[in-house]
Amino acid sequence: MEPLVEGGMPRVLAQRTALLPHLLQALEVVEIAARRRADVHRVAAVFFGLTERLELNWLRRKVESLKVGGQWHAISRANLRDELFAHHNDLVEHVLRAHGRKKAPVTAWAEANGAAVERLTRMLAAMKKQQEMDYATLSVAVRALGQLNEDQSGE
Repeated sequence: MEPLVEGGMPRVLAQRTALLPHLLQALEVVEIAARRRADVHRVAAVFFGLTERLELNWLRRKVESLKVGGQWHAISRANLRDELFAHHNDLVEHVLRAHGRKKAPVTAWAEANGAAVERLTRMLAAMKKQQEMDYATLSVAVRALGQLNEDQSGE
């Protein structure tokens, strides 16, 4: 928010603008809850629990910060971001379906899928050590998240 204020934006508008990135996630939570006819607080706990457990905000920031060198890069980045959102939402659905009645559904899911979760976590940790991210590297990360979903389709 401070860079916006320092750039001349009124503080109230800067505060509202700074909240916009979080609005998309809130809308995703509400959409999932409505589709499942589930308690929005329960869905939010799973959504943000997975976000934290899998460090998806870091991955989102890296995707959104990819340099765009023309139309095709812009389309590629948008597709990668959409794929990340879709995999996250699919995973939320899976956790709710498989572990939603448990007291700590994300923890139960992570324990049930320990090896796969650990592989993804190790891969993201290795990526974090890189100085720069590119489309290919982030595509591998997003694809691995999708693979995590695919691995659980039979659970």
